[in-house]
Amino acid sequence: MLKRLAALCAALVLNPLVALADDYPTRPVTVIVPYAPGGTTDLVARLVLKRMEAEVNQSFVIENRAGASGAIGATLVSQAEPDGYTLMFDNIGILTMNEHLIKELSYNPQEDFSMIGMVIKSHQAVAVGPTVEAKTIEEFFQQIKAEPGKFRHGSGGIGTGVHVFTEYMKSAGDLNIEHIPYKSSGIALTGLMSGEIDMSLEGSSNVLPHVQAGRLRVLAVTSAERDPQYPDVPTLAESVLPGFTITAWSSLSAPSGTPTEIIQKLNRALNAALSDEELLKQLSGYGLTPFPTTPEEAANFINEQRELWGKIIKEAKIEGQ
Repeated sequence: MLKRLAALCAALVLNPLVALADDYPTRPVTVIVPYAPGGTTDLVARLVLKRMEAEVNQSFVIENRAGASGAIGATLVSQAEPDGYTLMFDNIGILTMNEHLIKELSYNPQEDFSMIGMVIKSHQAVAVGPTVEAKTIEEFFQQIKAEPGKFRHGSGGIGTGVHVFTEYMKSAGDLNIEHIPYKSSGIALTGLMSGEIDMSLEGSSNVLPHVQAGRLRVLAVTSAERDPQYPDVPTLAESVLPGFTITAWSSLSAPSGTPTEIIQKLNRALNAALSDEELLKQLSGYGLTPFPTTPEEAANFINEQRELWGKIIKEAKIEGQ
């Protein structure tokens, strides 16, 4: 009995974080969103974390740390204490693209984070502004090819998901369109509506309010099947790029070394939130699909995506920074 007690005490001394896991969290949890407010990642983070608060009886405090294609925020999380009180609400760019695009990346996507779980899946929309007269995606592609270099597309910055997605589409369709990087996706959308740029391959949920207000039009979507939000809009696969699809996603992670017990507790809270009927209605209204997984499933998915987008970036000849 004394030996077992001594062993237990030693384990608690050697790994105090495990001892605290049962009581976790005892104070607010900071969640870094490595992008500016207003984008899809920020929107989803606020909706999902609000539901998670009821599951853990504690608040989640969001900090937007934008810059360097998400690398600034990701680096902060990678250097944080692995105690469960600093998390990252990340996405496809941070965990699978940046390592192929940023030459001196300040964090290691494969080693610096422990996956808590996937959150949502989404797709993109080919949105055009007032400068584009084409009524269909076929007409738009024809105009681009007839006048190479005339049209401009925008994104929230070099190496962001929207930028890579668009370069992938340009490569697949042999399109010559100039890229105009902005400081955020929200500013890029403003540029699209004002006529500074002609097109953006933005998240379908981001452009929906502007489409409904008549400020933008959607000519195609990147999903495998038509988007219920745009039932009369074709997919790229069924119109001009057979077999072409793009799926974006968001996930939740913690610094590497965070105790398994804390990861599992957060995963249970996340998946419970993703089954909440009110949240599901909200996500559906934005064209987003819940994507619940175990931490192991999330890690495997991220590894597959890292390989996929590394190959796409190389084949599309997208230059890193």
